Amino acid sequence: MNYESQDLNSFDHLIKRASLYLKENLSYSPATINVYHKFWKRLSHFLKESSYTKYDKSVGEEFILFALGKKEPLQYNRFQKNLVRSVKFITEFSLDNKITVMPEVEDFTSNIGVLIESFLLYREKENRLSLRTRHDDRLYLSKFIHYLNAVEISEVAQLHLSIITNFLQSLNTSQRAMRSSCIIRLRKMFSYWYDQKVIAINLARQLPNDVYRQQAKLPSVYTKLEITTMLNSIDRSNGQGKRDYAILLLLSRYGLRASDICQLKFMNIQWEENTITIDQYKTGKHLELPLLKEVGEAIIDYLKYSRQKSTLPNIFLKLKPPYGPMSSGSIYDAVNKAMRFAGIKPNCRKHGSHIFRHTLASLLLKEQSVLPIISEVLGHTSTDSTKTYIRIDIDALRICALEVPVVDSNFYIQKGGCFYE
Repeated sequence: MNYESQDLNSFDHLIKRASLYLKENLSYSPATINVYHKFWKRLSHFLKESSYTKYDKSVGEEFILFALGKKEPLQYNRFQKNLVRSVKFITEFSLDNKITVMPEVEDFTSNIGVLIESFLLYREKENRLSLRTRHDDRLYLSKFIHYLNAVEISEVAQLHLSIITNFLQSLNTSQRAMRSSCIIRLRKMFSYWYDQKVIAINLARQLPNDVYRQQAKLPSVYTKLEITTMLNSIDRSNGQGKRDYAILLLLSRYGLRASDICQLKFMNIQWEENTITIDQYKTGKHLELPLLKEVGEAIIDYLKYSRQKSTLPNIFLKLKPPYGPMSSGSIYDAVNKAMRFAGIKPNCRKHGSHIFRHTLASLLLKEQSVLPIISEVLGHTSTDSTKTYIRIDIDALRICALEVPVVDSNFYIQKGGCFYE
């Protein structure tokens, strides 16, 4: 069968069906699907250039070798990782008509792996970690166990500083953030092992100091008009619209995190006192907020006419059986849908539920609210987290800017000056 034909078995048709699967079954965003689609098109071109008549796993492996050479997986950058993952996806889909998204982590079954697993369980139990943080912990320590397996280190007694140093040197030197993240996790893990008497020497103290400091990205901010347009674009004549409108009000009026809205329960709303009280999922900090009239009415409208009958204590439920609690991803989709219907373009800004926190902080700042007040509204545990938002208020920065004095022209020609010729 020639893959260039247009029947169901053609490779190009396989790409179309795989793209549709990512959209409908895995709820991937158009931008993410486009990333994989570009790699699949490159693979399609490789097939044509190599005169292959069909696609299988061996062809995919040959394409990876052609594109990346004999590079070690630990040396891959993000682009190269996505290329490899795209090949795995299309290979699985060509065989089973499905794509299984598996985390890029090593199996923690060795003796050291079991100890790493115990540390991860301790971290999850003792800290309120988001799913993303838990995944990152596992991912970065997976790189460590992958290296140990490669050099045949399976016992804690075999660990010493040179092994750890060699591991850090094996990482992609262009990815300083990844190296820094690995050092942070290793330092915490070794400290825990030392406290638990797993190791006799605290290897955490022997790790190199990492001076990498990632520049905080500017928060993405939308205008008050854009937020209002988003809210007004929601069709509240149907069940999904009533639910999504209430959620977007909670996001925009209070700057709540998506995780806290997913966890919001009937017990968190005191109707008689007109208050909402929650213990934030991320920080554990207790937050008490006034129940605004429009927010209360939107929640009641959803509960009376749209929420499925359920014994679950969560206020917001999924729209399809078995009607479980919403996920952060579902709220992300609700926000993006409102943006599309409102005709609002991100224009290089981030999009998703967190934009409402950023925007609320920006609006409070423009109204000259002091940092402790903004921190209290957003539920930050310290004003350090809130200081990020100072950088987005350009007008306020201009007021703070100092005038640059005029420099005499003789400065540039003085002997010993930096411009001296």
